[in-house]
Amino acid sequence: MSGSAAQSFYAPPPKPLKRTDTSAGKEWHQRNVLSLDGGGIRGYWTLLVLERLMESIGEQERLAENRGPQADLHSFLPCPYPENVTQCNVAETGRPHDKDVYRFLPCHYFDLICGTSTGSLIAMMLSRFRMTVKDCLDEYERMSEGIFGRPRLLSQRNTLVLPWTKYSASAMEKAFKDVTARRCSQAERLALDSQYHENPKFETTDGTCSMFATTYSRSIGGKATERSLYLLRSYEHENSASRSLADTLPIKNFGPPEPMQIWQVARAATAAPFYFKEIVFSPNGPNSKIHYSDGGFGSTNNPTHIAINELNLLHGAGKLGVIVSIGTAKADNQGGGRSAFAHTTTAYQIATNPNLVHDFVRKQNQSYEHYWRLNDEGGLKIGLDHWKPSYLTRKPGHRTIRIMRERFAIWLRENRDVDRQFDACAAELVQRRRARAQHEHLWECFATGVSKFKCKNLECRREDVKYYSHRGGFEEHWRRVHSDEENAADFKEPLVTRWDYQGRS
Repeated sequence: MSGSAAQSFYAPPPKPLKRTDTSAGKEWHQRNVLSLDGGGIRGYWTLLVLERLMESIGEQERLAENRGPQADLHSFLPCPYPENVTQCNVAETGRPHDKDVYRFLPCHYFDLICGTSTGSLIAMMLSRFRMTVKDCLDEYERMSEGIFGRPRLLSQRNTLVLPWTKYSASAMEKAFKDVTARRCSQAERLALDSQYHENPKFETTDGTCSMFATTYSRSIGGKATERSLYLLRSYEHENSASRSLADTLPIKNFGPPEPMQIWQVARAATAAPFYFKEIVFSPNGPNSKIHYSDGGFGSTNNPTHIAINELNLLHGAGKLGVIVSIGTAKADNQGGGRSAFAHTTTAYQIATNPNLVHDFVRKQNQSYEHYWRLNDEGGLKIGLDHWKPSYLTRKPGHRTIRIMRERFAIWLRENRDVDRQFDACAAELVQRRRARAQHEHLWECFATGVSKFKCKNLECRREDVKYYSHRGGFEEHWRRVHSDEENAADFKEPLVTRWDYQGRS
């Protein structure tokens, strides 16, 4: 586990003063990144790391407020805590600090969450669905059983001549469609349940935590088949003509947010060779077929460096804040055996070593002052699809989960600096969140997902600017256009698009 070279002591900031100006200060100019490795079922270990990070964040938030563990603090502040943020039963929690995984959301501390393979599924739950870590853990268990619970006995994994993969792609599709139905916003769920059955798109709301997933695409047709790294973005990235594409390689795709539906992105990002078949997507009609497969082969298994390049290209150099890279406790000595698949697996393990990227980023510590790599380098000897039930209860995945939780506890206990690293990382993130929260209008959008502030006056909505990106822009419009009118009060409150969490069904 690595931290930044220059660690600073944390002093609680003063109580935030509400600011209603809409100009973004340096708190908003620097972007925080959360990068999640690929690793199959070991993504559960990634979530255990995030759970521990949220506990440290809760402790640092209480230090900043000088309040105890029972204090009703949360990361939406100063905005109110919305209804139905979690679908879990908070009353079942034991220690007061355990509730921090419900109160503090990763999407409030990171501007960009990126992931490869299983990391992309976690990124989607944290960013696109704005979920708590505890809810992610619950959904991850459900998904794992639906995806890995019924492997095919004979597949490409046993012998390369068979045409089918070890797991059903339709099972993956169903698993993430189910997650989408439970975790999309209330408005999206109503559209999903309507007669039009509109599946939610991947795009995230402007001004909120966004994400990308890595995948490899190949277009079939013409003289050759080209296979290249492809980023599935939830946000727009139109490459500027003033920037050289050579600086962005191997990234080659730019443009509007990915038009796929959420489940399609999940399939494209997790189609690992031998395990799931590729997904074919036709963005421009049936004659433009593109095949997508898992982006975890090679250095992209750890997408941290890709994220750094992406943000530098979007916002310019020097705009990186905190960088948190979380591994899956991948053991370096996995593989072995004499079969053709075993040799392929060994080569795959070597090629997907996430430490190669970590070593490169760590050498840039002067440029990336606040960089943390949270990973058990000793490794878990658990395969990508090691989903084993308990011998006694046959509870799905119980033995795999128990092994990961036990190993995680050992990692924390045997590494003296681990807690200090979590606390230092959390302190930096909390200080930045609290500074941002002073910008009332920008924070409201970022924290709650509210967007598209429209005037209730129909004449105003016929103008070229049909909505404002935050409340401050709308209030300026109201003062300029309506404040002196007799019925000014009728237009004081805007129409908005809200993100409302679903309750437990």
